[in-house]
Amino acid sequence: MVEEFRVERTTFSAQYGLGQGALTYQTKSGTNKYHGNLFEINRNSFFDSVGFFNGPNFNSANTKDAPPVDHENNYGFSVQGPIRIPHLYDGRDKTFGHYSQEWYKQNQENLSRAPSPRLLKRPAISPTISEPTITEIRLLFPSLIL
Repeated sequence: MVEEFRVERTTFSAQYGLGQGALTYQTKSGTNKYHGNLFEINRNSFFDSVGFFNGPNFNSANTKDAPPVDHENNYGFSVQGPIRIPHLYDGRDKTFGHYSQEWYKQNQENLSRAPSPRLLKRPAISPTISEPTITEIRLLFPSLIL
């Protein structure tokens, strides 16, 4: 796992040679103890403002002056430590591992305009498609020789 990295883009010391840039990184060292963490990031409409373009002046459907529905939940964990297989391999001071898992859930209101059920009940209009005439082709492509 990378603990720290640095990108050198302009003048830098001779140890990097004549390249246009250099990327240096420091890997994280392992310990003989298991460590881990949990995290959760929660976003809810309760904490959101209505916003300028969602207010009743621009959105006539928003009569309650409420923010759009947006629920986001991002959570996960990570565990790091020595790799050990009981009675087979002891990785203390030799082999270390890191595992992390993350989940993301989002539930938000559809703000796009959709046809009403009354409009969907109308019979579909099917336009007839015909071959273009020579005159139409000449209008579209004047430099084309036919």
